[in-house]
Amino acid sequence: MKKIILIMVFISMGKIILAQQYFMPYEATTYAAFEKKLYQPGSRFFTDIKPYLAKEVFNTYGDTTQSLFSIYGDYFSAVPFSKRGWYRKLRTEHLFDVTGEEYHIQIDPILHQESGAERIAGEGLRVNTRGVMVRGTLGKNLGFFSSYLENQASFVNYLDSFILQNRVVPGQGMIRIFKGANYDYASATGYIQYQPAKFLNLQFGHERNFIGDGYRSLLLSDNTYPYPFLKMITTVGPFRYMNLYGFMMDMRSPVIRDQGFQKKFVNIHYLSSHIGKRVTFSLFESITWGGNNRFLDPAYLNPVIFYHPIAFSDQSSANILLGANLKVIPIKNIVVYSQLMLDEFRGKDIARRNGWWGNKQGVQGGIKYFDVAGIKNLFLQTEFNYVRPYTYQYANTLTNYEHYNQPLAHPVGANFIESLSWIRYRYKSVSGEFKWQYLIYGDDLYGVNNGRRVYNNYLSRPRDFDIKTTDGLLNVITALQLTGRYHLNPRTGLVLESSLLVRNHLIQDIAQPRTVMITFGLRTLLFNRYYDF
Repeated sequence: MKKIILIMVFISMGKIILAQQYFMPYEATTYAAFEKKLYQPGSRFFTDIKPYLAKEVFNTYGDTTQSLFSIYGDYFSAVPFSKRGWYRKLRTEHLFDVTGEEYHIQIDPILHQESGAERIAGEGLRVNTRGVMVRGTLGKNLGFFSSYLENQASFVNYLDSFILQNRVVPGQGMIRIFKGANYDYASATGYIQYQPAKFLNLQFGHERNFIGDGYRSLLLSDNTYPYPFLKMITTVGPFRYMNLYGFMMDMRSPVIRDQGFQKKFVNIHYLSSHIGKRVTFSLFESITWGGNNRFLDPAYLNPVIFYHPIAFSDQSSANILLGANLKVIPIKNIVVYSQLMLDEFRGKDIARRNGWWGNKQGVQGGIKYFDVAGIKNLFLQTEFNYVRPYTYQYANTLTNYEHYNQPLAHPVGANFIESLSWIRYRYKSVSGEFKWQYLIYGDDLYGVNNGRRVYNNYLSRPRDFDIKTTDGLLNVITALQLTGRYHLNPRTGLVLESSLLVRNHLIQDIAQPRTVMITFGLRTLLFNRYYDF
C-alpha cells in the first residue's frame, strides 16, 4: 500500500511543484507534526518567525515535490486506497486543485462544528463556522492566500465575561448578539507574497504574526484579530532581518465621524542570527504610535533597528519596546528557549529593589523535548512566563501595545506569573494532548489601575514605588485539558476532535464556579484559538 501512495505522489509532482510560495497557517497542532526536524542542530531554519514559508519547510525536509509525504508519510500510508473521488477528497486531497503551466490554485472549505456541555453550571457550548480558503502560486515567485469565516457561537461563563466586556471573541472578530447568549461574528484573512530575489521575501495582507519559539510570545503574538501589514524578510547567510509595518485598530478611543475606530501603527524590527549549529539569538524593537493621519510620519518609519533618535527623544509620543529571543539546542531533540521584553527599566532602582513602577519587563523560559525517551512522536514542553505590572501600557490608549481590544503579546496582558506544560503524542492519524496551566495575576480593584490591562493609562497608577507583580485583586487559575484528535486530512487540516477541560478559578482565595466541560466537534486547524487565560 505504501508503494501505491508513493506512485500517486510522484505522478502528481508536476502539479505540486509550483505551490511553494505561500505561508503555512500557524496552528500549534499542525506545526507539531513537522517541527522536530526544524529544531535539530545545524538545520539553519529560523523557527522564531511564524508563520513559516512552505518552501523553506520542504527544503529542510529535502522534499522538492512539496507533497507533504515527507511529513505525513505514516498517515498517508495508513489510509486505504480508494477509487471513490469523494473519499480521496475527504482523506488525502484538496477539494479543488487546479494546475496550469504557470499557476497552481487550491480551494478548500473551512469547518468548525462543535458542541459541548458544561457539567456543573449546565451551560452549553456551540460553534457553527463555515468558510472557505483559497491559496496558490502564480509563476515561481508569487503566492497568495485568502480565507473567510462566518460564525455563530455560544461560550461558557468565563469566556462570556471577556467577550461582553471587550466586544470581541478572542482573536476572531467583533460580536453581534442574537438569540440571547449567542454571538455572530466574522473574520477574514489574506495576503500576497512575492520573492523578487533569493534573499528577499515581501508579504502584504491582513493576517496575524508571531515571534518566538514558545507557546506564548512576550514580543508579538497571534493572540489578536488579524490586521493589515507589510512584511519584508531579508536573509543573508546566517542572518535574517524582518521589517513589519502593522495597521492596528483602537476600539477604546473615541470614534471619529466618517472614519470609524481610531488607528494606531506599529513598526517592528527583528534581527536574527545563527551562532554556530546550536544557537540562534535575535533582537527585537517595536515602535507604536497613534493618529489616523500619522501613518506616514517619517520619524517612525525608519527601517533600521535601534536607529530612531526622534522616537527615543523626550518629545516622542511613541511607545518603544525592546526585546530579545534566544534558542539553544544543547543535544539532539531538546530545545531550550527564552525571551526578554523591556518596556522601561532603571538599573539603580532594580539594584535598590524599591519596586519602581517604571521597571517594566517580561521574561519567558521554556524547554521542548522531541521523541521523549526515544519514543517517536512523543513530545513534551514546559514554559514559564512572567510580566511586571504596567508593561505595554502607555500615557494614552491610542499608543498602547494592543489591537482590537486584545494585547498584541500575552493574552493576559501584564502583572502575571504563568506556568504551562504539555504532553503530545501522535500515531498515524490519531493524536492526543494533555495540557496543564497555572496562572496568577493581579487585576484592577475598585477602579484602581494595578497594571494588568494593557489599555489603561499608566498615569492612573496608585503609586510610584513598592509595585509588585500580582498586586491588586489576586486571581489564581489552574486548568487541565485533555484533547484527542483523529486527523481526517492533513492537507486541509480537517480533524475530528474531543476535549475535556477542568478549570478552577480563585479570586482573593474565594472559589469561583468551576468549569468542567466536554466538547465534540469537526474542525479545520487553521489558526490558534487562545481561550486559556
